[in-house]
Amino acid sequence: MAKKKKQLPLPLYDEVRELNESLFNEEGAWETPEYIKENMVHTFRYYQDAALRFFHYSQLANEFRFRNVNHVLFNMATGSGKTDLMAGLILYLYQEHGYQNFLFLVNTNGVLNKTIDNLTNMASNKYLYTPQIEIDGERIEIRQVSSFPKTQSKNTIYLKLATVQRVAADIYTQK
Repeated sequence: MAKKKKQLPLPLYDEVRELNESLFNEEGAWETPEYIKENMVHTFRYYQDAALRFFHYSQLANEFRFRNVNHVLFNMATGSGKTDLMAGLILYLYQEHGYQNFLFLVNTNGVLNKTIDNLTNMASNKYLYTPQIEIDGERIEIRQVSSFPKTQSKNTIYLKLATVQRVAADIYTQK
């Protein structure tokens, strides 16, 4: 007899899914903003749009306003467009919440190099953004950094991309 896989509870996912289907959702049928669509090379698939919408709900819906939801997990299969979604989330968090610093962790150097190309190398055929990122008439620069600057430039998104092992070594190495 085959063993049944135990289904993990996903309470936040269940809540945002219910909110999405609710007639009383104050956010209505929130859609991916045009500034994301216009600045991404690929069009989001329906489940990527849903993931972004659910993230938006977790950040702004009245049902979550006192919960401070700041740790989320995107559990998606290989090849499902996780990096595309993260690229869109970077633009969303920059525009809607004013974030400029992003730490992007991966598990291997191979994945790290692909991610660097995807998010920062405009010469790469895998680059996920349009050549000129523009939001509300302002050009936005994406800059890869090894540490976040103390003084931040306007219209700049800073990305630190590293392996989990590199960040752990940085934290635990005495300097």
